[in-house]
Amino acid sequence: MNKRAARILILFLVFAASVGVFTHLMSHETTENATDLDAASLPVLYMKTADTTVNRMYGYRQEMNGVTTRENLTPLPMDRSLTLEIDAKGQKIINVTYTVESTDGGALIENSVLKSFDEDGSYLKADFQLETAILMNQEYTLKLEVAYGNGQSAWYYTRIVQRNGVEVGDYLAYTQMFAQTCLDKTQAEALVPQLEPDETGDNSSFLNVNIHSSLDQISWGSLAPTIVQQPVQQIKEANETTTSIKQEYMISAQDENGQTEYYTVSEFYRMRESDGEIILLDFERSAQQIFDPELGVLTKSGINLGVTGEDTKYVTNTAGDIVAFVVNGDLWCYNRSANKTIRVFSFRENGSMDDREQHGEHDVNIVRVDDAGDVTFVVYGYMNRGNHEGEVGAAVYYYRAERNVATEEIFVPADISYEMLKKQLDRLSYVNKQREMYLYLNENLCKVDIETGTTTVVRESIPEDCFVVSESQESIAWMDADNASSAMNITVMNLESGETQRFAADDGQKIRALGFINEDFVYGMANDSDILKDISGNEVFAMHTVRIVSIDGNVKKEYHQDGYYVTGVSISDGLLELDRVVRQENGYADAPEDHIMNGEQQSQELVTGRLATVDDRREQQFLLEFSTSGKTQSLLTLTPKYIYSTLRTDLTMSYDTGSADLYYVYGKGKLIAILSSPAEAVQLADENVGVVLNSSQSYVWERGNRQQGMRLDETTMPSGFQSASLDENVLNESLGDDYELLNLTGCTREEILYMISSGYGVVVKTGANESLLLTGYDIFGNSWLYNPATGETTALSDDDSDALFAQNGNVFISYIKKVKIE
Repeated sequence: MNKRAARILILFLVFAASVGVFTHLMSHETTENATDLDAASLPVLYMKTADTTVNRMYGYRQEMNGVTTRENLTPLPMDRSLTLEIDAKGQKIINVTYTVESTDGGALIENSVLKSFDEDGSYLKADFQLETAILMNQEYTLKLEVAYGNGQSAWYYTRIVQRNGVEVGDYLAYTQMFAQTCLDKTQAEALVPQLEPDETGDNSSFLNVNIHSSLDQISWGSLAPTIVQQPVQQIKEANETTTSIKQEYMISAQDENGQTEYYTVSEFYRMRESDGEIILLDFERSAQQIFDPELGVLTKSGINLGVTGEDTKYVTNTAGDIVAFVVNGDLWCYNRSANKTIRVFSFRENGSMDDREQHGEHDVNIVRVDDAGDVTFVVYGYMNRGNHEGEVGAAVYYYRAERNVATEEIFVPADISYEMLKKQLDRLSYVNKQREMYLYLNENLCKVDIETGTTTVVRESIPEDCFVVSESQESIAWMDADNASSAMNITVMNLESGETQRFAADDGQKIRALGFINEDFVYGMANDSDILKDISGNEVFAMHTVRIVSIDGNVKKEYHQDGYYVTGVSISDGLLELDRVVRQENGYADAPEDHIMNGEQQSQELVTGRLATVDDRREQQFLLEFSTSGKTQSLLTLTPKYIYSTLRTDLTMSYDTGSADLYYVYGKGKLIAILSSPAEAVQLADENVGVVLNSSQSYVWERGNRQQGMRLDETTMPSGFQSASLDENVLNESLGDDYELLNLTGCTREEILYMISSGYGVVVKTGANESLLLTGYDIFGNSWLYNPATGETTALSDDDSDALFAQNGNVFISYIKKVKIE
């Protein structure tokens, strides 16, 4: 070796050693900075109604958007008295400022400070009375700002509403009784008259129990559980006819080895009262196991995640020996080769029964798992504890397996509820390898630079029906149009490379984005002349051709059959199922479905998930199975440390209602959807035994809350309705600024009778050139129709009116009074 080569070798060795020392020091320093998640510190608030503690409220570190916070409903008595309870959680409570305001925060009704508190067992209690009258049947926000500790504050929210004849005490007692009775097989026999067991009931899983399940299933089968965290009831809806209550609690059960399993339980009850007796109208229960690797979870083929859903999220590395999965809000990683599990992220502390840790208003999106076992993931929703305790938002984390440390990269704050945030981030919350995060927020495609926290809008104003995302979220597509039926161009974008493709329709055609098979894009084309409306005015987008194209734009598959049109698709496991129609003289008729397979399938999955009944005691469980066998014992379990970040984005995720009228559908204790069509909102609320609220949070429609009969005087209605016009311009002009028009076309007669019960007439199409005004109904099923041409009102039986309305497309137009809160 010559001298020059020797010097080069020495320099290289010195450089390598320096890098090694630097890396070791940085690793040591980084690990030294790591810590456990900070313990929860915020007080918890409750309302007390009918001598029962209800409506648990967790604290927020900042004020929230009142339109989105509808976690519970507190009925306001006629004397406007309320009782607040505080679980101080060791904090010194200084005072509570309460504010009553319109849900959008635009109108302040009342504001005052509570400074005196009584002891009520382990809680503090304050009785107070609102001085200002509020509108009946109108929801308001009750905002509670708690000053505690050393000048700290937290905000809490409930809705209040004042309605005639609403008493919830018996309903609260009933739900408590029901949950306790189900724990005793002998006592559970008393519940039989309240149940409706039939073939639709699922008796195979504790995750899906309802009023149609068997008595044995409702009374917990062979699980033999014990309540370890008592139920707390959340009042979700309360009106003159029905009340809906959700309650959550925790149970434990013993396995065959005497080890303890824990489950979180959520129950929904919908009830009415008749002659002093509570009648159960609907019941649903979901019990989900908390994953615990100490319970002998390994199988010869993989790992048993316990009682959890078929939609359990899991992502594997390319080698197929490491899988990350989310169970009950906790992120775990199982390394089959190393025979170890890591609880990568969880708000739960081992052995703790603190209800703040169990609060389930968050989720985890697994972005990727690499072959070293490192995991990129996003935690979003309400932060139960840690450095963001009491905040709502999305935190990007990177878990390094070698160091067993999860580093927070950036936090994106939000001022909206978890339910609202989830609807946006479930659609898109992708982090690429270039440290860029893509979000779809308020119909805008946004990109966050994780290094700097700056946000740019990649594309503005993409309507929801014009935006599609691949299952991995790596690929997206949007239509350059105001709606999905008018697009001439589509842009497809790969979020890793940033590359885009454009697809355009030919003259006289429209193009529609349908989705992705893996990362291959699926779209369809329709002639303008084939886009028609049916008798109810619903558009039929009849596509003559459907194509599957690869990421580089090559057509991999094309579907076209003369005489047949595709109106919709569903995509699953590389299979494209096609809804088809054939053209007829006056429109389209349904045709047999067809399907096409993607030309090139991905290689067989190395890890698959499935539901299976492993044992009768726990019934259906979710299994992750590997292509090769592995160890079944001596499983090592690790819990990482965390490194916090102070970097926040310049973006706060919020909810923009815009200028359009929106309709909020709530059902079974949660927000189901936000829609621009009142008809679609009513139908969806009916399916979910729920309610519809408009942008001002006034009731538009409620399931089951209508009088037995009602007759209206047509002469008291706006002139457009007296003439039974179907022209919306004429109707709107006659309504003026005091009323809001509702096109309820597509609803059923049963659904629109709520409008009559509420005092609003309904224009109904009854012939090609005829429309009548529906003004009443009675207990015998008759509908009363006013004919403006003759001035006569006649009765039509339910069967005849149903047939007449359906024959003419179920075209209904009604209205409601606009509520102005000042």
